[in-house]
Amino acid sequence: MVDEKTNNRKIKDMKGYDSRVGERDQYSMRSSPNHGRKNYPWTLAAKFCDIPPDVYKEILQEAKSATYEPYFAFNFAYVTHPWALEIVEKYDEIYGCLFLKIDGGADVLPHVDPVRASSIIAPMCYEDEVYTPLEIYSDETIYSIGKTEAGSAWAWNCRQPHAVFNQKHDDRVNLQFNINISYREFYEKYLNPAPRIIFETPK
Repeated sequence: MVDEKTNNRKIKDMKGYDSRVGERDQYSMRSSPNHGRKNYPWTLAAKFCDIPPDVYKEILQEAKSATYEPYFAFNFAYVTHPWALEIVEKYDEIYGCLFLKIDGGADVLPHVDPVRASSIIAPMCYEDEVYTPLEIYSDETIYSIGKTEAGSAWAWNCRQPHAVFNQKHDDRVNLQFNINISYREFYEKYLNPAPRIIFETPK
């Protein structure tokens, strides 16, 4: 038996070592706008709406200049833009709208939200900005909502494990609407594009 402490055995000498280990920096991978799969299962995430370009620019400017208050791993600020407030008024199930900021150099480790079951997220970033995506984990796959989804708002299931790894980047901001029903209920009421086909057992 090999004593790892006394022999100082190197990982690359281990049986089954894969030379690809260490080739890609985990944080560098997350800098890519295309990081993570985008073909979300309907149970995980779905587009809620597109944000008109002029409205997006106004909300982005508001998000970047807002005064944030600390709240656990996040910082939050209230949203005052009429477009966002109109969304809250239109849907009884949407009970609030906030900007959430994760500080540069901070990570929000994988977790499941303990209170809210669903949310709508809209990444807020400039074209030349590195934006660390929201990662959602399902079936051994990483799905991400990030820079390529900017300009749209996405409903997603907060009861799926998710995280944001922002350790090597600047502050990261998104717009979020909180929903008081489950993601499945919200999806089936507002986002389901067609009736579900129910297969019955022949009599």
